Amino acid sequence: PGVRRARGCDLPWQGHCSGTLFAALLLVAGYYALLAPCVCWRATTAVSVVHFIGIVLYVLLVGRDVATPPLPRGSNAAPSGAPLRWCEYCGGMVPAAQRTKHCHTCCKCVDGFDHHCVFLQTCVGARNYRHFLALVALLVGWTGILIGLDAALIGGVQGFPYDSCSSRASTPRTALLGLHAGL
Repeated sequence: PGVRRARGCDLPWQGHCSGTLFAALLLVAGYYALLAPCVCWRATTAVSVVHFIGIVLYVLLVGRDVATPPLPRGSNAAPSGAPLRWCEYCGGMVPAAQRTKHCHTCCKCVDGFDHHCVFLQTCVGARNYRHFLALVALLVGWTGILIGLDAALIGGVQGFPYDSCSSRASTPRTALLGLHAGL
Protein backbone atom coordinates (compact mmCIF):
# COMPACT_ATOMS: atom_id res chain seq x y z
CA PRO A 1 0.00 0.00 0.00
CA GLY A 2 1.03 3.57 -0.62
CA VAL A 3 1.43 6.44 1.78
CA ARG A 4 -1.65 8.41 2.80
CA ARG A 5 -1.95 11.50 0.63
CA ALA A 6 -3.76 14.23 2.55
CA ARG A 7 -4.10 16.75 -0.29
CA GLY A 8 -3.66 16.68 -4.05
CA CYS A 9 -0.76 19.12 -3.85
CA ASP A 10 1.30 16.73 -1.70
CA LEU A 11 4.47 15.33 -3.26
CA PRO A 12 5.33 13.20 -5.10
CA TRP A 13 3.34 14.41 -8.08
CA GLN A 14 2.22 11.76 -10.50
CA GLY A 15 2.59 12.02 -14.28
CA HIS A 16 -1.03 12.89 -15.05
CA CYS A 17 -1.04 15.77 -12.56
CA SER A 18 2.31 17.15 -13.71
CA GLY A 19 1.29 16.87 -17.36
CA THR A 20 -2.01 18.64 -16.69
CA LEU A 21 -0.27 21.54 -14.97
CA PHE A 22 2.29 21.80 -17.78
CA ALA A 23 -0.42 21.83 -20.47
CA ALA A 24 -2.43 24.44 -18.56
CA LEU A 25 0.64 26.66 -18.19
CA LEU A 26 1.38 26.32 -21.93
CA LEU A 27 -2.21 27.27 -22.83
CA VAL A 28 -2.28 30.26 -20.49
CA ALA A 29 1.16 31.48 -21.61
CA GLY A 30 0.16 30.88 -25.23
CA TYR A 31 -2.96 32.98 -24.75
CA TYR A 32 -1.04 35.96 -23.38
CA ALA A 33 1.77 35.60 -25.95
CA LEU A 34 -0.29 34.87 -29.08
CA LEU A 35 -3.90 35.94 -28.57
CA ALA A 36 -3.98 38.75 -26.01
CA PRO A 37 -1.93 41.19 -28.13
CA CYS A 38 -4.32 40.69 -31.06
CA VAL A 39 -7.74 40.79 -29.42
CA CYS A 40 -9.52 43.67 -27.72
CA TRP A 41 -8.90 44.41 -24.06
CA ARG A 42 -12.43 43.28 -23.14
CA ALA A 43 -11.75 39.76 -24.41
CA THR A 44 -8.43 39.61 -22.57
CA THR A 45 -10.06 40.86 -19.36
CA ALA A 46 -12.81 38.23 -19.63
CA VAL A 47 -10.31 35.44 -20.26
CA SER A 48 -8.14 36.69 -17.39
CA VAL A 49 -11.14 36.46 -15.06
CA VAL A 50 -11.73 32.89 -16.25
CA HIS A 51 -8.04 32.11 -15.57
CA PHE A 52 -8.32 33.56 -12.06
CA ILE A 53 -11.49 31.60 -11.23
CA GLY A 54 -9.87 28.42 -12.59
CA ILE A 55 -6.79 28.91 -10.40
CA VAL A 56 -8.97 29.49 -7.32
CA LEU A 57 -11.01 26.34 -8.02
CA TYR A 58 -7.84 24.32 -8.65
CA VAL A 59 -6.28 25.48 -5.36
CA LEU A 60 -9.52 24.70 -3.49
CA LEU A 61 -9.54 21.19 -4.96
CA VAL A 62 -5.90 20.20 -4.48
CA GLY A 63 -5.35 22.06 -1.22
CA ARG A 64 -8.13 20.45 0.80
CA ASP A 65 -8.14 17.12 2.58
CA VAL A 66 -11.49 15.47 1.84
CA ALA A 67 -10.82 12.41 4.00
CA THR A 68 -13.16 11.18 6.67
CA PRO A 69 -10.88 10.71 9.68
CA PRO A 70 -11.24 7.21 11.14
CA LEU A 71 -12.46 6.93 14.72
CA PRO A 72 -11.02 4.42 17.18
CA ARG A 73 -12.54 0.94 17.47
CA GLY A 74 -15.46 0.90 19.89
CA SER A 75 -16.87 4.26 18.78
CA ASN A 76 -20.64 4.08 18.48
CA ALA A 77 -21.46 6.95 16.13
CA ALA A 78 -19.81 9.67 14.11
CA PRO A 79 -20.02 13.27 15.40
CA SER A 80 -22.85 13.74 12.89
CA GLY A 81 -24.74 10.84 14.49
CA ALA A 82 -24.26 8.56 11.46
CA PRO A 83 -23.73 4.85 12.12
CA LEU A 84 -20.17 3.57 11.75
CA ARG A 85 -18.50 0.63 10.05
CA TRP A 86 -14.96 -0.74 10.27
CA CYS A 87 -12.52 0.10 7.47
CA GLU A 88 -9.91 -2.63 7.35
CA TYR A 89 -7.56 -0.43 5.29
CA CYS A 90 -7.63 2.65 7.55
CA GLY A 91 -7.84 0.58 10.72
CA GLY A 92 -10.67 2.67 12.15
CA MET A 93 -14.38 3.31 12.24
CA VAL A 94 -15.82 5.46 9.43
CA PRO A 95 -19.39 6.62 8.70
CA ALA A 96 -21.40 3.87 7.02
CA ALA A 97 -23.79 6.28 5.33
CA GLN A 98 -23.29 8.61 2.36
CA ARG A 99 -21.16 6.24 0.25
CA THR A 100 -18.03 6.51 2.38
CA LYS A 101 -15.39 4.52 0.52
CA HIS A 102 -11.69 3.86 0.88
CA CYS A 103 -9.48 5.31 -1.87
CA HIS A 104 -6.55 2.95 -2.40
CA THR A 105 -4.57 5.60 -4.26
CA CYS A 106 -4.68 8.13 -1.40
CA CYS A 107 -4.95 5.54 1.38
CA LYS A 108 -7.92 7.23 3.07
CA CYS A 109 -11.69 6.98 3.41
CA VAL A 110 -13.71 9.69 1.66
CA ASP A 111 -17.28 10.62 2.51
CA GLY A 112 -19.51 10.60 -0.58
CA PHE A 113 -16.67 9.16 -2.67
CA ASP A 114 -17.23 9.66 -6.40
CA HIS A 115 -13.82 8.95 -7.89
CA HIS A 116 -10.10 9.58 -7.60
CA CYS A 117 -9.08 12.20 -10.16
CA VAL A 118 -5.59 11.48 -11.47
CA PHE A 119 -5.37 14.92 -13.08
CA LEU A 120 -5.94 16.70 -9.77
CA GLN A 121 -4.24 13.97 -7.75
CA THR A 122 -7.09 14.01 -5.23
CA CYS A 123 -10.35 12.27 -4.44
CA VAL A 124 -13.67 13.79 -5.43
CA GLY A 125 -16.31 13.36 -2.78
CA ALA A 126 -19.03 15.12 -0.83
CA ARG A 127 -16.70 17.86 0.43
CA ASN A 128 -15.42 19.02 -2.96
CA TYR A 129 -17.86 17.72 -5.60
CA ARG A 130 -19.34 21.18 -6.37
CA HIS A 131 -15.88 22.70 -6.83
CA PHE A 132 -14.94 19.82 -9.13
CA LEU A 133 -18.05 20.27 -11.30
CA ALA A 134 -17.47 24.04 -11.42
CA LEU A 135 -13.86 23.48 -12.56
CA VAL A 136 -14.94 21.01 -15.26
CA ALA A 137 -17.61 23.42 -16.54
CA LEU A 138 -15.11 26.29 -16.50
CA LEU A 139 -12.53 24.23 -18.42
CA VAL A 140 -15.08 23.29 -21.08
CA GLY A 141 -16.00 26.96 -21.56
CA TRP A 142 -12.36 28.09 -21.47
CA THR A 143 -11.38 25.50 -24.07
CA GLY A 144 -14.23 26.60 -26.33
CA ILE A 145 -13.19 30.24 -26.04
CA LEU A 146 -9.53 29.50 -26.81
CA ILE A 147 -10.33 27.26 -29.77
CA GLY A 148 -12.81 29.84 -31.08
CA LEU A 149 -10.29 32.68 -30.83
CA ASP A 150 -7.51 30.57 -32.36
CA ALA A 151 -9.78 29.53 -35.23
CA ALA A 152 -10.97 33.08 -35.83
CA LEU A 153 -7.38 34.37 -36.01
CA ILE A 154 -6.13 31.48 -38.15
CA GLY A 155 -9.07 31.37 -40.51
CA GLY A 156 -9.45 35.10 -40.90
CA VAL A 157 -13.15 34.92 -40.05
CA GLN A 158 -15.07 37.49 -42.06
CA GLY A 159 -16.10 40.35 -39.81
CA PHE A 160 -13.87 39.29 -36.88
CA PRO A 161 -12.84 42.76 -35.71
CA TYR A 162 -10.27 41.77 -33.12
CA ASP A 163 -7.28 40.64 -35.16
CA SER A 164 -5.06 43.68 -34.78
CA CYS A 165 -1.96 41.53 -35.46
CA SER A 166 -2.92 40.42 -38.99
CA SER A 167 -2.34 36.82 -37.94
CA ARG A 168 -2.94 35.32 -41.37
CA ALA A 169 -0.19 37.47 -42.88
CA SER A 170 2.47 35.74 -40.77
CA THR A 171 3.08 32.04 -41.45
CA PRO A 172 5.02 31.42 -38.19
CA ARG A 173 2.28 33.12 -36.18
CA THR A 174 -0.41 31.08 -37.94
CA ALA A 175 1.55 27.89 -37.18
CA LEU A 176 1.87 28.84 -33.50
CA LEU A 177 -1.84 29.60 -33.30
CA GLY A 178 -2.58 26.18 -34.85
CA LEU A 179 -0.30 24.53 -32.30
CA HIS A 180 -2.02 26.44 -29.49
CA ALA A 181 -5.44 25.36 -30.74
CA GLY A 182 -4.23 21.75 -30.93
CA LEU A 183 -3.15 21.62 -27.30
